[in-house]
Amino acid sequence: MIATRGNVWSGDQSTLEIFGEFEMSPGTAIRSMLLWQGNTILKAKLKDRTAADSAYEEVVDRRRTQIVPRDPALIESLGGNRYRFKIYPVALARSRKIRILYTVPLRPLIPASLSRSKQRSQREPNLLRHSFLSKSRRADT
Repeated sequence: MIATRGNVWSGDQSTLEIFGEFEMSPGTAIRSMLLWQGNTILKAKLKDRTAADSAYEEVVDRRRTQIVPRDPALIESLGGNRYRFKIYPVALARSRKIRILYTVPLRPLIPASLSRSKQRSQREPNLLRHSFLSKSRRADT
């Protein structure tokens, strides 16, 4: 689980913008993000920072109260292992669901001093891989 801390901005009387920061393990790379809009899943597009900020702010125009019928969410790297997120709109007393897909580098389980033939005969990497795949499948259900 990723711990977050964030703030809320109220654009009008019925919606909120949620934003905050989180940290991930060193070496982690965010690969994609999904945002739920009711039963519809919206897949994020990877954009450079300027284009992503511009698209997000076009929808979240803080000077108007009319909601644009698109649901932006934004994750940006702050450097190192820190990230910032923004999600808009979130209706009062409601929640939004997102899923972040990321890759974390693993440490080798077998010491480098073992020969390749011994490495192939050991089962730990296969067990780790099987366990990871099983957890991924359960998370998707």
